[in-house]
Amino acid sequence: MQLVISNNLINYIFIGIHVIVIVTVLLNLTMIRVAVAIGLASGKVSDQDKKQTTLVMQTMGLRIYLGLLYWVLPIGLYLQRIVEIKYLYIFVWLPLWYPIIYYLIESHIKRKEKRIGSPLAE
Repeated sequence: MQLVISNNLINYIFIGIHVIVIVTVLLNLTMIRVAVAIGLASGKVSDQDKKQTTLVMQTMGLRIYLGLLYWVLPIGLYLQRIVEIKYLYIFVWLPLWYPIIYYLIESHIKRKEKRIGSPLAE
């Protein structure tokens, strides 16, 4: 007995996995922001720590969204394999253009960190 799984089913499974990861990361980002806001509002944090925390929080979301691109963009590739729409054909070349986009966004984040004086700036 051979188990035959269609390619579309595999693509739908991968889309589901990616969506689960994306939702989990966004939920964690929300929980981090709420926890930091509660900590800052508690009044037990020194002014210096508040300043450093707010500087880090300005670019933390950008870094998490940059990481989410790794999980969001392949969904376009899976959809292109399923429905074969010519407008989604750019996702076939994802391994070629994704590193360039990633580098450009990461360099933008680093420049922003240096500009605002973030403690994460290299």
